[in-house]
Parts: sequence; C-alpha cells; structure tokens
Amino acid sequence: MYSRFEKKPFGLEHCWAVLRGDEKWKSRAKELKDKQTASKKKKEKKKEVSPAAPNVAPADQDADTSSGAKPQPVGNKKAKEQEAYKRKLDQALEHEWEFLKESKKRTKYLEELVMERKKETKEKKNEAKEDQRRNDYNIMSMDLSKLDPLRRQYFEHEMKKILARSLKEQVEEDDNEEVNDDEDEDEEQEQEQQLVQLD
Repeated sequence: MYSRFEKKPFGLEHCWAVLRGDEKWKSRAKELKDKQTASKKKKEKKKEVSPAAPNVAPADQDADTSSGAKPQPVGNKKAKEQEAYKRKLDQALEHEWEFLKESKKRTKYLEELVMERKKETKEKKNEAKEDQRRNDYNIMSMDLSKLDPLRRQYFEHEMKKILARSLKEQVEEDDNEEVNDDEDEDEEQEQEQQLVQLD
C-alpha cells in the first residue's frame, strides 16, 4: 500500500511487523477503508445525479464522518500529560485545602488570644479599681477628730475628691452597662457570622 502511494518501497518493515497488531493501526486501517469506500460512493452518486437537479446533495455526503469509526485511542504521551495535569491539579487543590485549614486554625488562635488579652485587661482594671476602693474606704473611714487641723484639711479635701470621683464613676458605669450590653450582642452576632463563613 505504501509503495502504491509514495512510489518507493517502505523502509521500516521491521517496525511495521511489531506494530501491525496495535489497536491504533487497526482503527487507522479501518478509517482509510471507510474513506475509500465513501469517496467511491460519492463519485458514483455524482455520476448518477442529473444535470437538471444541481442543488440536490447526495445522501451519503458525510459518510466519512458518520461511518461509525472508533475514535483513535489516546497515545502514551498524551495520557502521561493528562495524568501529570491531574496530579498537579490534585496537589494544588490539596495545598489550597491545607492552607484554608491552617488559616482557619490561625484565625481561631488569634481570636482566642484577643479574647484572653481582653479578659486580662479587664481583670487588671478591676484589680486597680478594687485597690482604689480600698484606699478610698480607708480614707473615708478615718476619724478626723484626732488629727491636727492641717491633716484634717488634707483628708477632708481627699474625701471630697473621692465623693466626686465615686459619683462620676457610678454615672459612667450605668452608661457603659447599656453600651456594653449592645456591644456584647453585636460581638456575638459577628462571631457567629464569622464562624458560619469559615465553615
């Protein structure tokens, strides 16, 4: 067949002897036969078609594409490329998944750290307030009648400061309780939304 088309002898007979039974060559041979028979049928149809009906196309015009030949099997190189691409894609997806899990852990750790720091800060503030209250109580409970006039005047002045500060703190605490209640609700809602988004 080669010598018929190329007008010279085929130089790789030893290769052809090994590859002749391969599926790729069997399907190729079938395709060539189908094309040859289709081209013969086209020629016959063209001869049969009368000149009076030039717009009518022969029925088997697409016989070479609709012959039902099996598609050519995937070659080794293409199969290896597809497999390498799938591996790279799987690795990329796995890497992305690991990154998301790690970032989720980091976010959770940072949130816990922030909450812990807030708690520590609040505890320190409470301790400082408690120390201040103890000092204020000691000053307010002093017996001024036993003191000389200069010391009495100093502690009376300190008592007035304590009373003013105490009233101011009480007003601020009442206002902060209302604001904190609103902020706590807002923080809880934000945390719930963040957890839902991370999941």
